Amino acid sequence: MYLKDQFEWPLFSSQTTPEDFTRIMCADLGIGGEFIPTIAHAIREQVCHARLNYDDAIGAPELLERPLRPSQVEDEWEPEVRVLTELEIEKIMKEKERSTRRLRRSQVSEFVHLSFLLRNSPRMAVPPP
Repeated sequence: MYLKDQFEWPLFSSQTTPEDFTRIMCADLGIGGEFIPTIAHAIREQVCHARLNYDDAIGAPELLERPLRPSQVEDEWEPEVRVLTELEIEKIMKEKERSTRRLRRSQVSEFVHLSFLLRNSPRMAVPPP
């Protein structure tokens, strides 16, 4: 099963939990309840990532009660649900593995760069008391 969807979620406050939202979404789409924990976890993970990358200096616009979107982008905001073949599942898994390796390499290179900067930065002498 493949589910792709996008929606707006408040970063710092919400009366609805991801589990409640997912339960309703799964019922609307006719998806079995066994997917609720996985989808809710994905929502929590993305909200956590967005919170970590949130810049306090740039305030986010207020959420609208009922946002209106132009009709030409409405299709982008609809969920896509389809059953995958074994070949498609393999392709997705390989892409995830590649993405994970790329992320690890970038983190290692950032760490090496940071440690190089720290090692080669001028030390500040602490004046005697």
